Amino acid sequence: MIPSTPPVMPLRVVVLMPLRDDWASAAELIRRLDQAISSYPCTVDVMLVDDGSVQDFRSADFQSRFAAVRRIQVLRLRRNLGHQRAIAVGLVHVYKVIPCDAVLVMDGDGEDTPDGALQLLRAFSGTTAIFAERSRRTESFVFRLFYQFYKLLHRMLTGISVRVGNFSILPSRYLSTLVVMSELWNHYAAAVFRSGLPFTTTPIPRGYRITGTSSMNFVSLTAHGMSAISVFGDVVGVRLLIGSLAGSYWPAWELFSSS
Repeated sequence: MIPSTPPVMPLRVVVLMPLRDDWASAAELIRRLDQAISSYPCTVDVMLVDDGSVQDFRSADFQSRFAAVRRIQVLRLRRNLGHQRAIAVGLVHVYKVIPCDAVLVMDGDGEDTPDGALQLLRAFSGTTAIFAERSRRTESFVFRLFYQFYKLLHRMLTGISVRVGNFSILPSRYLSTLVVMSELWNHYAAAVFRSGLPFTTTPIPRGYRITGTSSMNFVSLTAHGMSAISVFGDVVGVRLLIGSLAGSYWPAWELFSSS
């Protein structure tokens, strides 16, 4: 069991942002984030996980008069690993190198909002992970349609409803469990759910991209969804086995019943 001790203020927070070429968005987002949380009793280290960017990072773009943000670091990956593995690498790095009380995971494009981050901080108790449950989505109709189909498929195969993404805050004590889970390399949120560690959700609307357009396409969306489902591979296997057995015996049962 994780000991139940309240967080000590000011809270030491690491903001973990995986990104690929979204430097302009991330720079503006960090400025907005600093303004949003300036009155909250915390100190913030921002860890940008550069997931194989083509564009160069320019430190001058991130210079500002910050109130809560103490420093901004860049963890460069030698190749593009994908969003979920970039988060996994970042969490391992934080666990090994950066002492903190909490890790706030958020995307760097602006869809995870500074106001939402403040909401997560205010709800943080030090003993439970908190995930943002999307109360409003801003994607296209096609994306939302595909997402509804994915939610149905996920529910059928795993028995778990999909309600959250990566936007969340973790007690740092969770890291010792998460960094040794192989599932973390497939899907961050699903790994937290599978770990058995306590978590909750809170409704937070999704924001809008600050600059540029999303690089997410149908193939990457499908891969992302399958990665989440794969974390529950044993559950999926049992459900498919039961479903196939029930399907094979159903005709025989119908024949027996009619006679």
